[in-house]
Amino acid sequence: MAFRSITLLCTIYIPLASANVLRARISVKEQSCPPSSSTLTSLIYLKTRKTGSSTLANIVHRFGECRGWAFLLPENSAWLGWPGAFPGEENAKRAGPPDGHFNAIVNHAVFSESLMRSYVQPEPFFLSVVRDPVAQASSAYNYFFRAHGRKSWREQLDWLANALPSTDDIDASRFLNSQAHDFGWYEHVGQSKESDHDETRVQQWLSQLQPAFSDSGLVIINEFFDEGLVLLKHRLNLSLREVMYTPLKVSHSRKILPSEAEREELRSLSPVDTALYEHFNRSFWSAWQAAPRETLEADLAELRRLNRDLATACAEPRDVRECPPAITRDSREFTLRLEAQSRSRPGRPTRPTPI
Repeated sequence: MAFRSITLLCTIYIPLASANVLRARISVKEQSCPPSSSTLTSLIYLKTRKTGSSTLANIVHRFGECRGWAFLLPENSAWLGWPGAFPGEENAKRAGPPDGHFNAIVNHAVFSESLMRSYVQPEPFFLSVVRDPVAQASSAYNYFFRAHGRKSWREQLDWLANALPSTDDIDASRFLNSQAHDFGWYEHVGQSKESDHDETRVQQWLSQLQPAFSDSGLVIINEFFDEGLVLLKHRLNLSLREVMYTPLKVSHSRKILPSEAEREELRSLSPVDTALYEHFNRSFWSAWQAAPRETLEADLAELRRLNRDLATACAEPRDVRECPPAITRDSREFTLRLEAQSRSRPGRPTRPTPI
């Protein structure tokens, strides 16, 4: 399963302390790039939480790095304005005018189609991943347990019933229809819960997402992650090695799980996430049914074989030839690494120019 190893130049945009933007060309010697026929030049990835999004982001980062893509990177190495509006005041200052000089947006952000389009090259592919709301909320509750400090599901549900959307409340944004929040729901309705149970308004909002994420993109369903990567492979003309992966940020610690009654209550408190999930679940399977079935199933079997081989290579003692560092690097590590490399190469122009 050896990769075709190459040394390449990765073009990125990194901010200086003076709030200007640095264009840096950095030699990336550790990335191993499989052959590819994709002609994609820009991609907008909406990174949701506790949905497998870090694993999918790793695939996007590897793809972009192998093509020398320019990534719009956040000041804090994690969020592009999240939980508030994209890209955030400081990031907007540091990125320069939104004149399409980036190739990719990957870090956490609240979706804003027109503004995001203005930062990347024309005709981007839109990508995201969603998860059953109860499973996603349960995962988030356990993952962020130390941050929120609510020790039982009863306490969590009582808090959630009274939580309000806010552009600066991280806790609420992680739990209150959090996937819909990231897709821009609360920004769309003016940071209010009043329309959460308004099915007509929710469906109208979802129909506005359809052109980007279904017609010009793909929303992967977490529960069918491998199938989603096979669809992505076909949509972007990728190789299977470009979408193979090892799962990132998987916790094996003991979980506090809701009871069946608490699960039902949790679902009732997540009406927009539920509608979002059902909407993209339908579009996902519509895309699957429209593609050649035998080809998809053959690719799915091969992807799973590649993933098994990769898991063996990444296990200790790690085989760095078959499992290079890029395979297990998360978004924050990717961003910090590029920032560190750029600062070791001073004297670059402060005004970015198109690739």
